[in-house]
Amino acid sequence: MFNKLKLQKNEIIEVISGYKSVFITIGFFSAIINVMLLIPALYMLQVYDRVLASQNQTTLLMLTLMIVVAYFVNH
Repeated sequence: MFNKLKLQKNEIIEVISGYKSVFITIGFFSAIINVMLLIPALYMLQVYDRVLASQNQTTLLMLTLMIVVAYFVNH
């Protein structure tokens, strides 16, 4: 009985290790998607914190430029 469970466990590990590169690719794309979803929230936080307090248009322009570049790099 114990040998049968051990054999099944080894088979599962072999199958999963065979798809290791697929799991790494999925994890990479998942990380990119999560960063892209955070970009608008971070942008608005910076606008409210820096731009509205200083009313500096250069700061707004640079923040917007950074966000646009971040979207193009991730897309």
